[in-house]
Amino acid sequence: MSWQLSRFVDILRNQGLREALSRSYQYTKLDLLKMTNDLKYEIPDGIYRPLFERKYGTGIDVVEQDWDNLIVLDSYRYDYFEEYSRFDGDLSRVLTHGNWSLEWILKNFKDRDLTDTAIVSGNVFYERLGEDSVFSLDSLGRDPEVITDTALDVNEQYPNKRLIIHYMTPHQPHRGELSRQFAAEDEEFADMFGRYREGEISKTELEQSYVEAIEVIEPYVESLLDELEGKTVITADHGENLGETRFGLQRLGHGHETKACRFVPWLELPYDKRKKITSDEPEGIDYANQSVINDRLEDLGYL
Repeated sequence: MSWQLSRFVDILRNQGLREALSRSYQYTKLDLLKMTNDLKYEIPDGIYRPLFERKYGTGIDVVEQDWDNLIVLDSYRYDYFEEYSRFDGDLSRVLTHGNWSLEWILKNFKDRDLTDTAIVSGNVFYERLGEDSVFSLDSLGRDPEVITDTALDVNEQYPNKRLIIHYMTPHQPHRGELSRQFAAEDEEFADMFGRYREGEISKTELEQSYVEAIEVIEPYVESLLDELEGKTVITADHGENLGETRFGLQRLGHGHETKACRFVPWLELPYDKRKKITSDEPEGIDYANQSVINDRLEDLGYL
């Protein structure tokens, strides 16, 4: 039995089927019918994907795009980026390869030659890439300050590498004052989607907590940009649903075939000169142990 299934069974025993399906859906991508809050059944989003992609396409190949530094802000949807982002540059709306992180990472980077690329990430799923395919991977926690400091060190140490920096904000749990106010005693930040499902907060408050998370992360990115050379692009792996209704059903989070999930920003920032990119023998990946991985996935709502 895989550790994913073991975790599912543990939640099932302690919290029931509904909670187990809800918390494992995005990670396992089980093609099951799941129950919504009003107890009506929902058709899995996988059925809608062919229709969605027939209309909009399958998404851009990130590796083939023109960049030296790629900053990924997890779950940052296009329309909110356009309205709230503090960065100036050439902004376009692009279709992402997936509606959740693991899908996006595997479809863009799996079995690709990334020996010219150093990755600094708070997203555990980069550890699924082949050890010999990436020059280096620093797999970290969610703290944006740690990610920023590590990225600056890697940028200084390897000036001739493409650099991917993946922040986990504004992915929930949202970092911000409103999220902190609703947090339980054992939480630093609240599960605002859970609070919304239970009727403890309004849709306006959910949207506010998402905007506060944006306001938290962008200063870290801004400080990073001052030190990066070459062409930098800011984007997201997927977007987020914030209570929108589709086919009569309310959507929260990601893992769905919606415009809010699949369309993301692609902001090309101005630059003076390009990096001279070189490939080298991979330094390997520092894999987190399984208990750490489980904690991080659970914190992100995948387990």
